[in-house]
Amino acid sequence: MGNYFTKMPTAGELMKAKPVTPNPSVPEPTWWFGLSLRLVICIILGCYAIMGIVGLAQSVAFLYNPIFWFFLIFDLLGLVADLVGFYGVFRLVPEWMVAYGWALMVFLAVDVIRCVTWAILGSFVSAFVTLAFQVFFTVGMVLSMRSLRAYANACRGVAI
Repeated sequence: MGNYFTKMPTAGELMKAKPVTPNPSVPEPTWWFGLSLRLVICIILGCYAIMGIVGLAQSVAFLYNPIFWFFLIFDLLGLVADLVGFYGVFRLVPEWMVAYGWALMVFLAVDVIRCVTWAILGSFVSAFVTLAFQVFFTVGMVLSMRSLRAYANACRGVAI
């Protein structure tokens, strides 16, 4: 089993990161039916960002309660992270993909806290169904980012 998490790039490395030009001699990772994995992830991240905007609109209702500001702040940060992930995948920037993978792990921890809060407030079933979907999304996205990162590094001529 390989190392699925590389070290988090520093802010300087993220700012210096350049997009990768796809190399035609390197096969691009594909999904079912030969669809490009990069295209599929861009579509998923676009939909996820739209759902983040809808979730943020719903979270505004909790603005009066300072306890829920924690969730509102993380909804905003999640939306920003989704945009960073979209840019990293769309432009093939491996450093940004790694940063997005680490952000997903942080947001998974926040979603566990949110799940416990929702369960205490009474929506037990919806809390755990939402958490299950978030776990599947995080694991699938981290593994997909690994293959795209390997593709981008291969186009750069760097082996992982």
